[in-house]
Amino acid sequence: MRDYELTVLLAPTLTQKELDKAVKDLTDLIADQGAKIKSKKDPAKKPLAYEVGKQREAFYLYFEVSMAPDKVSTVDKKLRLMDNVLRHLLVNSKVKI
Repeated sequence: MRDYELTVLLAPTLTQKELDKAVKDLTDLIADQGAKIKSKKDPAKKPLAYEVGKQREAFYLYFEVSMAPDKVSTVDKKLRLMDNVLRHLLVNSKVKI
């Protein structure tokens, strides 16, 4: 198990109910891959530095997770297929420089 940081940008047009469902879906996606969520920040609507999909704002979600390296590509693929996800970034949090 390695430590990763996952940042997800969700569409700003989501209602509170849809946002809660999206957060639950993301949490379930991570858990289904055998990963452990170490910490999670609540979604916050923030302005974007540049337009993404004609959107100027997005809900930011941040997770710190532990998962097996072979599950990273699966999580990445499933995040790309989620309709409400504008962008995501999954990085190894303990990279030696």
